[in-house]
Amino acid sequence: MKLRHTALALVGWYLMVPPGRLATAYYTPLSQWKVTGIFDSEVACKKTQAAHQGFLYERPPIPSTCIASDDLRLKGK
Repeated sequence: MKLRHTALALVGWYLMVPPGRLATAYYTPLSQWKVTGIFDSEVACKKTQAAHQGFLYERPPIPSTCIASDDLRLKGK
């Protein structure tokens, strides 16, 4: 049981944004998105994500997401 808790502790979080234009962002596989930050917890990632959205009042918001480092969608399958 302790091994499981250790494995969970090794998971980091990535703040990711899609490459290219906003119009194609949602069609781009997550494995092709760019990592803009690495965090120890989901809470820290989401706080940074929210802070970045606050700077985007003059243009359309850039889509971003917080993804666990072990998420299978990052493998590009």
